Amino acid sequence: DLKNFMDAATYKGLQAIQNYTHRKNVPGAYGFIAELITVPQEAYQTAVESVGGNSLFNYVVDNERTATELGDYLRNNALGRLTFVPLNRLHPKKTKMPRAPDCEALIDKIEYDPQYEAAFEHVFGRFGTCTDCDWNVIDIPGISSKLWRRECVPVTVHHAAILRSVL
Repeated sequence: DLKNFMDAATYKGLQAIQNYTHRKNVPGAYGFIAELITVPQEAYQTAVESVGGNSLFNYVVDNERTATELGDYLRNNALGRLTFVPLNRLHPKKTKMPRAPDCEALIDKIEYDPQYEAAFEHVFGRFGTCTDCDWNVIDIPGISSKLWRRECVPVTVHHAAILRSVL
């Protein structure tokens, strides 16, 4: 039950927007991030949930006009709150991942419709996963280790803890 994973205002807002968009058939209202992704390998589920956090309940829309319409509906009817993610306003840059045998981009472990890629790059794009690596000695050609650690946030697969000690 999703209600256990978010605050009451977000849950109320999400329910209201799902009902509204279904009833009105709002073009450009796609859904919340958690429902737009699939994590096919169970081993990465915890890492995706930990990294995504509350952003998993952000609602993806085509543009700010749709976001404004939906936000106004919530506000005018006191139906909770949501964060909207207008795809036309996102321009995430690709993060270079460290070169190591078991280190990969977390976003590569998620399946999604390519039309929403900017939203998922925005949430998951900076995170690299590893099963058993030392992030202090990993190398990205042409980039100093201090710089790549600011660019790429390491997450372990086993316990999904973000390794703050190397940041």
